[in-house]
Amino acid sequence: MAKPSTLGLGPSFHSTTKPSGTLAVSIRGPVGVGKTYTALKTIPGPVVYLNGDRDNDLLLGRLRGKFGREILTTKRYVLKFKHDVMRGKGEPIDDNARVAREIRDRFKADLVAALESQVRYIVIDQSAFVWSLIRIARWGKLTEIPQILYSQANWEMEQIIHQADDTGKVVVWLSPSEQVWEEVIEQTPTGPQKKRRPTNKTQSVGYKAFDSAMTVIAEMHYDIEENVRSMRIVKGVQGIGKVLAGKEVGIPQLLAAATGVEDWE
Repeated sequence: MAKPSTLGLGPSFHSTTKPSGTLAVSIRGPVGVGKTYTALKTIPGPVVYLNGDRDNDLLLGRLRGKFGREILTTKRYVLKFKHDVMRGKGEPIDDNARVAREIRDRFKADLVAALESQVRYIVIDQSAFVWSLIRIARWGKLTEIPQILYSQANWEMEQIIHQADDTGKVVVWLSPSEQVWEEVIEQTPTGPQKKRRPTNKTQSVGYKAFDSAMTVIAEMHYDIEENVRSMRIVKGVQGIGKVLAGKEVGIPQLLAAATGVEDWE
């Protein structure tokens, strides 16, 4: 293999890389399949849990007590608005934005503290909440926002996601999922018509570029009749399409299968 210097490249170029150990991971799936439980129960060592989802205190108590998990939490990120956040106008918008900005700033400060700590694993619950939080903090509402303004929120979300880069942390985002729809032209008695139909693909709810920013994505399922959880790798360095089921369902097993690196303890 030729050295960069022999190819006319300066000392800033390298032909080998040393992995930082950093990963952006998304565990996505419908509500109730066990995303939070699986992440917090199977992650090795202590884990920071930043919760913008529902009250999970009973679950946390069980994981800490029965399974001895060392879960380090902050106060839950709760948004309580007095006004409509969908199409608010005037003064209510300012009040909504003020409430959201306080929570957004606390979340961002907590994330920075976690990234600067000795804890390797961070779980964020959930990505759709963070995306909504950013938009309400900026505009006080979630709809009727000019498309040209979205570059501001997009960049802020990207900044949050990539703040972990080169830190050696594994950030596990828990994400609700939704079906991907496509537009097709169908022939009808009155002529061709444009229609929407569901595909067999899913994506994370919320920020449209979220999935592309992840290194590893696993789609999680729960068979209630068999009482079996499973994960299907939909994005990774390798292992795409592989299904982990039963006792194989865990963060270390997922990361090993999706990256080809075994040591995630």
